[in-house]
Amino acid sequence: REPTPAEKGDPGEPGTPGRDGLDASEDQIAKAVTDYMAANPPAPGKDGEPGRDGKDAEVDYDILASEVAKHIPTPENGKDADPEVVAFMVAEAVAKAVSALPVAKDGVGLAGALIDRTGNLIVTMTDGTTRELGLVVGKDGEPGLPGANGSPGKDGFSLEDFDAEVTDGGRTMILSFVAGDTKHTSEHQLDTILDRGVFKVGSTYQSGDAVTWDGSLWIAQAKTKSKPGENAEWRLAAKRGQNGKDVNESALKVQIEEHVRAAEERLAARIEAGFKRRDG
Repeated sequence: REPTPAEKGDPGEPGTPGRDGLDASEDQIAKAVTDYMAANPPAPGKDGEPGRDGKDAEVDYDILASEVAKHIPTPENGKDADPEVVAFMVAEAVAKAVSALPVAKDGVGLAGALIDRTGNLIVTMTDGTTRELGLVVGKDGEPGLPGANGSPGKDGFSLEDFDAEVTDGGRTMILSFVAGDTKHTSEHQLDTILDRGVFKVGSTYQSGDAVTWDGSLWIAQAKTKSKPGENAEWRLAAKRGQNGKDVNESALKVQIEEHVRAAEERLAARIEAGFKRRDG
């Protein structure tokens, strides 16, 4: 007895939709095509009949490009490429296009591939010719939505928050900015000459400090503790004068008496002249 044929069951539930295709970068497409052709070179040509030279295969590159392009899905906009998906897609498309061609006699192989700026795949054959296989890179996607607003920034300083103070006898100016809990200060050394009096051994002097030492005035050219005149850290500003001569008291007394007598004579002459003008 023959078994009763089984009846065909009802169709199953639809499967989960496949994920969107991904665009390929220029380098990924070019590498995938080059790797596949290197691993699957065209079959070598067969010799012709005895006594006749073999001929190159007559390959219609437009047909080849068209066949490869048929198996490359139209790219979508704005998505990054998955290298594994791109490699499989290109390998499958090239394999189908090449398998449809007749076996070549001394055929021409693929030398390289690239994607131009417009997103088209360009292949170069071993005979130096090139063929455009169509668009393989999608356009950029639409701009994304604006991001969320950031936190409000802190209030800036105003002139009301500003203050200045001079310290160290006028050598240092301190600028301060205070607004609520925020405070910022900075110190600035002023290039000015300050009188520091008589030089004191062991004290530290800043550039611009002026001191007197050994009867001369010196100005510091750098921070220093050395004595004026020992090195270039001090500059001589005013040199002391020469010592005066000893006074001869007797001669000085005579000179004073002569000046007093001359002054008295001039005064008496003026008085006498005044009386004559009055009487005259």
